[in-house]
Amino acid sequence: MLGEDVNKVKAVAEKCFEDAGQDGGYIFGPGCALPLSTSVQNIQALVEVSKKHPY
Repeated sequence: MLGEDVNKVKAVAEKCFEDAGQDGGYIFGPGCALPLSTSVQNIQALVEVSKKHPY
């Protein structure tokens, strides 16, 4: 099940970049909305996707 969560996180993060990040100026991050129960693997998934979009 953990792998499914990571894949979903990656898919949603990619959609964020697809929808809002085309011309730069998009700041990607969880802000203060990251629950304490968030797995390290899901945080790593966000970082991984973010590194793919360095503009």
